[in-house]
Amino acid sequence: RMVTHSLATMVLSFMIALLLNQHFRGRTLARAIFFLPVSLASGVLVGVETDNSIIADLKDLIQETNGVNITDAMATLLQTSGLNGGALDVLFELINSIYDIMMASGIQIVIFLSGLQTVPRSLYEAAEVEGCSAWESFWMITFPIVSPLLIVNMIYTITDFFMKTDNEVMELISET
Repeated sequence: RMVTHSLATMVLSFMIALLLNQHFRGRTLARAIFFLPVSLASGVLVGVETDNSIIADLKDLIQETNGVNITDAMATLLQTSGLNGGALDVLFELINSIYDIMMASGIQIVIFLSGLQTVPRSLYEAAEVEGCSAWESFWMITFPIVSPLLIVNMIYTITDFFMKTDNEVMELISET
């Protein structure tokens, strides 16, 4: 579970950081919204989340619509079409825990975003003059420059995962 959640957090954080690095109207508001879980998780939301039935109902509402569990409906559809296996189980487990993954991705988004903003614009301009596509610019410029932050974010994500109160290891430590 830790491996899949950590990888999902990293991928989602990087994709959101790439989107938030683009120039668009309302970019500051969008950045604030994606960083809001980090601010709230610093104390207020943790207490509200654990003891609040409204938050629990909201999580259930996200996962279930009109009495139909979305994940179960997708699983049935994919299994009917012939797709089956352990990969689907992991995928559906990640879909069911998208709320937790989003709540854990705020710091990683900020770290990736800061790294993306250090990439010199002149590199992209030179690549454009040379005829590089956006995909080639991403793999030849963006990803190599930001790749050291992958290690930093992975270390942070794993550490954060171990510090959660619902972690089995932390429960064992608390009991002793």
